[in-house]
Amino acid sequence: MAKREVHTGDYPVVEDDASNFDLALKDIHRQAFGRRLQQKILSKGWRQSDLARATDIGKDSISHYVRGRSFPGTRALDSMAKALGVPVGDLLPNALPAAMDEEIPVLELRQAAGHPHLAWLKMNRVMSLATAAKIVDLVQADDEARKRDDEARKRDDEARKH
Repeated sequence: MAKREVHTGDYPVVEDDASNFDLALKDIHRQAFGRRLQQKILSKGWRQSDLARATDIGKDSISHYVRGRSFPGTRALDSMAKALGVPVGDLLPNALPAAMDEEIPVLELRQAAGHPHLAWLKMNRVMSLATAAKIVDLVQADDEARKRDDEARKRDDEARKH
């Protein structure tokens, strides 16, 4: 599969197949991959041997991947993702830039100290690209509104000084 650019609002995203992921071990933690692979196998109700049969990959290789002893090549990775019915990226939790520190969804909202009308928002969860783009739009609109408010406040302060 070749690269293709998908546009959702103003945010272009490049979709790829496994051959275009950076598979360097420094970026992919084999153990994290193994845990993710085991999760997907179990969620399908399969055993490792079922995945081996569905992909024509040796049972020993599947076992090595699950235990984090080795990492599959791009063909094996594509084959496993297809057999499990998931995108390749679902098997590669650390392949994306700035990967999440943990795979546990978190949503935290705290009032900013000393600013009753401001809050800190912390999010660590997977969502659709369209939803993520809407959130980015809301944050940008909020930033612009706060900037306009700050500028108006400065103008008012200047007017009072004169």
